[in-house]
Amino acid sequence: MLMILPAHPGHWNEGLLLMQPSTHQILRRLEPLPTGFSLTYQGFPLNQSIRLSPTRLEDNSNGTLTLTGDHTTAKILLNKSGDTHLTAITN
Repeated sequence: MLMILPAHPGHWNEGLLLMQPSTHQILRRLEPLPTGFSLTYQGFPLNQSIRLSPTRLEDNSNGTLTLTGDHTTAKILLNKSGDTHLTAITN
């Protein structure tokens, strides 16, 4: 299982961490987004991380990652069964 979480709690656009939850080992750090871009996550239950397993999402019934910037908004809808849906809206 892997976990994706913001490098600074609650601030998804300030960098991300890819972590092994059982050992708390950080596998990769992703840099903050460029100026003008925003990344947010809303999930249920309220959670500040996304847990991924080979077969399904763990601990997040539903969630939406939203990336906004450069006149475009992209949303990735996640659900516990592992299905993902990508939508892009050009402003």
